[in-house]
Amino acid sequence: MLNGDYYYLIVAYNESGFTSSNCVYVLVMIPPGLFILSSDFNISDIDGILNLKWSHSSGGDNYSIYVHNTTISELTGIEILLAEGIKSHQYQIYSVLKQLGIEHIQDYVEEAGDYILKTHFKEFSTSDLRKVLEIFDKN
Repeated sequence: MLNGDYYYLIVAYNESGFTSSNCVYVLVMIPPGLFILSSDFNISDIDGILNLKWSHSSGGDNYSIYVHNTTISELTGIEILLAEGIKSHQYQIYSVLKQLGIEHIQDYVEEAGDYILKTHFKEFSTSDLRKVLEIFDKN
């Protein structure tokens, strides 16, 4: 069944004729289908650009990107909305890093359960990610 409006009516028949039931209205709204997200960012990345790419979601007509400093399995309201209304299947994140004065990423390591970006200029942990994205959002 596709998204849309549907009306149903049942008719009972016998040798004397027929009788109709009341009409029932049904609105079908199927959520978008599953899709896969991938990234080209790795430990040896030196340009500081994060390319997010994803497959097509059947029934999806736009996408939003959320970020948090822990794994996201469902939206709970604590995630940060990074971008919304995206019509393509890719998104490039580079402005946040450049606004921090970060030009090249030397290393991306996990220390004591918290990710650290080590750069030529400074280090910051993802516990500061909310502040970083607030700066990004203002510009």
